[in-house]
Amino acid sequence: MKTKLVWALLSGCALALVAPGMQAEPADWNGFFIGGNVGANWQSYDFGDYRTQLDLTEQFFNFEESKGPRTPQEPIGGSEFLFFNTAGDYHHNHQGGDVGLTGGTQIGFNKQVGHFVLGLEGSFNALSHSSSDWTSSQGSGSSDFFFQGVSADTTTLSMRKAEAHWNSAVMGKLGFATGRFLFYGIGGVAFTDVTAFADDRATSDFFVVGQAPQPSQPGQFLGTFTSRNQSNDDRLLVGWTAGTGVEYALSQLFTVGLEYRHSGFGSQTFHFDSHGPITPGNTSVGTDSDQVTFKVNFYFSHLPR
Repeated sequence: MKTKLVWALLSGCALALVAPGMQAEPADWNGFFIGGNVGANWQSYDFGDYRTQLDLTEQFFNFEESKGPRTPQEPIGGSEFLFFNTAGDYHHNHQGGDVGLTGGTQIGFNKQVGHFVLGLEGSFNALSHSSSDWTSSQGSGSSDFFFQGVSADTTTLSMRKAEAHWNSAVMGKLGFATGRFLFYGIGGVAFTDVTAFADDRATSDFFVVGQAPQPSQPGQFLGTFTSRNQSNDDRLLVGWTAGTGVEYALSQLFTVGLEYRHSGFGSQTFHFDSHGPITPGNTSVGTDSDQVTFKVNFYFSHLPR
């Protein structure tokens, strides 16, 4: 859908430039304007590789504390337990996307020379987009405590999610005016804020293996414990934007138009805080967007003086 719309707009611009029958006396596009817009925004996210680590030693101590004081007959837990850390590697190059409504405002200035229009425009749009990426893995860790050993079977589940809340741009404009129509191309610097979320969970089943000073059966199940870490990081991304549009003068004061823009913001690495035994892996997130908006502008420079 969006590809067909882009080609339709481009074809309209080309037709205005080459069709001699359309070289009508242009409307007045000079001056300052302000307006609003509504439309749709397609946001794409690219999640990079990340590595999340679990400290089994700390998780086991948390498990021991959660069970309260032990009786002398129960297996002993303490600082001598040295579990090997288990870590998961996730290799993605995963892409996700979301489509949503957008709305905002724009302000700018045009300078017209004959049929040609040069302009400068700034815009700000609110939006709400998200995309998530879930991964899971299994691992195990073990250690020896004198004559007693404890093993852990661990399952981890990791999620990375990204949300964009707004975008803005400062752009130059080059257009061709004919009759009441203005066909133009637009491009410049774009900005967006992206919040990335990390949600990592690790569930371990703890077992006693081997013999111990206190009698215990090999393979005795001690219990299950789940650790969870949630964290987020917010970044401002700076990129580029370019597009095309058509505007129609309803009067000297009001115009309506349709515009398409593509924006690319590259990628940044998002950092997450550690809580408890889980250290979430830093994740690079890249994003770009395609936006189609219906615009209404008020040329206040044309007000009677």
